[in-house]
Amino acid sequence: MKKETSILCAILLVLVSVFTTALNNNDITVTPNETFFTATTVTFNITIANATESVVNISTILDGNAAELVCSNCSNASVTLSNLSEGQHNLVIFAHGNNSLTANSTVASFTVDTPPTAVHTAPSFVYSHQTTQNLNCSATDTTNLRSIKTVVWTSSGTLVAAHEENVTGTSNQTNFSYTFSEGSYLWNCQAADASNTTDWDDNKTLVIDTTLPDISSFTCSPSTVNKGESVTCTCSASDTNPITYTPGTTQNVATSVNGTFSVNCTVVDSAGNGKIQSASYTVNEPEDTSTTSTTTTTSTTVTNQPITKKTNSTNTTSQAKKDEENAAKIKLKLENTTSNSTEITNTGENKSLSGITGAVSGAGSIFRKSTLITLGIFLLIVIFIASFITFMRKRGNTKKKESSNKPKMIASPVKPAPSTVLNTQKPLAQNKFRKSTILD
Repeated sequence: MKKETSILCAILLVLVSVFTTALNNNDITVTPNETFFTATTVTFNITIANATESVVNISTILDGNAAELVCSNCSNASVTLSNLSEGQHNLVIFAHGNNSLTANSTVASFTVDTPPTAVHTAPSFVYSHQTTQNLNCSATDTTNLRSIKTVVWTSSGTLVAAHEENVTGTSNQTNFSYTFSEGSYLWNCQAADASNTTDWDDNKTLVIDTTLPDISSFTCSPSTVNKGESVTCTCSASDTNPITYTPGTTQNVATSVNGTFSVNCTVVDSAGNGKIQSASYTVNEPEDTSTTSTTTTTSTTVTNQPITKKTNSTNTTSQAKKDEENAAKIKLKLENTTSNSTEITNTGENKSLSGITGAVSGAGSIFRKSTLITLGIFLLIVIFIASFITFMRKRGNTKKKESSNKPKMIASPVKPAPSTVLNTQKPLAQNKFRKSTILD
């Protein structure tokens, strides 16, 4: 009986081995088959092959942590691992068949190493007129830096210079001094860590310009103005690089003060090259508009005179006669005034006044009433001054006579009155009469 039982068990085992096939490690494929990653997020693709039975579950275990189910009733799956820290990691993948038999695949290890960060820190500008420049690069890394490289190219991409320095630590920097020729360049920085992971910053442009801007013209228009009028000064310049004008391409300058003035136009290009040019303008005092107006009026009057003479000669003759009569009247008045005031003057003064009067008489036929009145006032002033001088001389002569008669008055008594003389003479006349009577 025991023998029969043993034979039955052996038959069952053979049947199980014939109809049942277990999964093995070679049936699980994982891609990518890499051991080094520079990103902190990694995705693996899992494929189950050569299986005679359907796969029920796929799960993973990362770095000994709890198992995570990737999929059920599947033969293909992908797993994404996020926020991985830098360093080495281990991943185990399990595939479970529906016969409860298990096959597993172990990714022995893979390493995550993020690249360093390279930054060009100086110079920060693009344009410069200085040919020698200090190119500064800095770098950081989470683990350990290995080197920092500075590279310079022409704007067309031709290598000009390269400078590499070995560094350590998680943060460091280098400085590369280079003398450029005038032109446009590209430069950049590269950092490498201990795992030889590298990083570039963005290319940066550097333009070396040592040429001054060209000011083609700077003028003020108009160059000569009267006080208060407008003057605009315009400046024009050119350069291979952008330029700025100070105070601007046009200037509205002041004209409130007379004189000649100078203004400047300053042009500076983006590299710092500057040039200054001057222009001048003159401000004059405006002409006297009242004088100009009077001259115009007089000219108009003179132009109209010939027309008046031709159209009305009688009126012109009458006006001339009136002028002569007025001159004669003024002459007569002046002569009367002169005769009354020159009794105490000498002959020379009378001749002078008569000469002036004659001049007035001659001028009366030339000048109009307004001119005659003005001249008459002037002559009256002259006559007054002459009369005043004559009066002062008379007063002086009177004082001299009084001073000369004073001694005579002291020596002789007062003369008898005229009546007394007459009384003394009358008896004499009477006596003579009497004598003649008696003789007869």
